Amino acid sequence: MLEVRLLGLFDIQVDGQKLDLTSHPAQLLVINLVLHSGVQVRRDRLAGLLWPDSSEKQARNNLRHALWRLRKAFEEAAGTEVETIEADDETIRFEPVGDSIVDVALLDQKMLGKASIEELIESVEVYIGDLLPGFYEDWIVLERDRLRAVFEARIGVLLERLLIAGQWAEVLEWGERWIALGGAPEPAYRALMIAQSHLNDLSSVATIYQRCITSLLHELDIEPSEETHDIYERIMAGEKPVPALAPRVQPVVEQPVRGYELLELLGSGHFGAVYRAHQPVVGRDVAVKIILPHFADDPDFIRRFAVEA
Repeated sequence: MLEVRLLGLFDIQVDGQKLDLTSHPAQLLVINLVLHSGVQVRRDRLAGLLWPDSSEKQARNNLRHALWRLRKAFEEAAGTEVETIEADDETIRFEPVGDSIVDVALLDQKMLGKASIEELIESVEVYIGDLLPGFYEDWIVLERDRLRAVFEARIGVLLERLLIAGQWAEVLEWGERWIALGGAPEPAYRALMIAQSHLNDLSSVATIYQRCITSLLHELDIEPSEETHDIYERIMAGEKPVPALAPRVQPVVEQPVRGYELLELLGSGHFGAVYRAHQPVVGRDVAVKIILPHFADDPDFIRRFAVEA
């Protein structure tokens, strides 16, 4: 069985045998192919992306060598020839076979209609950290931002569904898992406070709110939002709030964003969306975060957004 883990680490195993792949170009090649699983990626595109400073001929030679190293690593791990990497004169494709596990594919799987709690858990449980920490190539950073946006949107929906269903233990589990990933996610702290209020544990509510204050101050040098403070005050006054499932609204970009050319929507969440954009002044693609209009006039939110950025 093939297992590919790119979230929080770089680990590829075949039947429990770790892939011995120390060559950085070969690592980048398999990463790009995995991120485009099932797609025939043109060799000239891969050569230009992975060796942008080399001549076309040299880049193609480098690609052939990296592909050879990659296939050799798979064969050594499996003990036989494998069909995971398919290639012809023009394209290369990564094709998971059998009961393969590819964490980025599980996170990014399409959700048709209203996803169930079980489907949401299957999607977010693979996210144990940001994509490929320690890799700083522009295209990896861009995908890292996109997958983080996908994760935050989905775990936010998961917590809302669990709250509405009254599954307090699961709210506590997944809220804590989100917090453990860093970034001081206020929706997670709010969910924890609501769950503890329904468990009649006001002491834990107060502790969670203090943790939120400390985390925001330490990581972002800001105070809790008005929404978080309001929920805390309502709970301490005796209320047991349960949120309705909030609709996800995609920002509508009605005019060009100065200095950037928006190319495609990468992911969206409660506060806005992340786009792939081209920045002509530096000649490269970047991730651009656009907030929803009703947050644009909120001074507190703008200050928080600037600090996080």
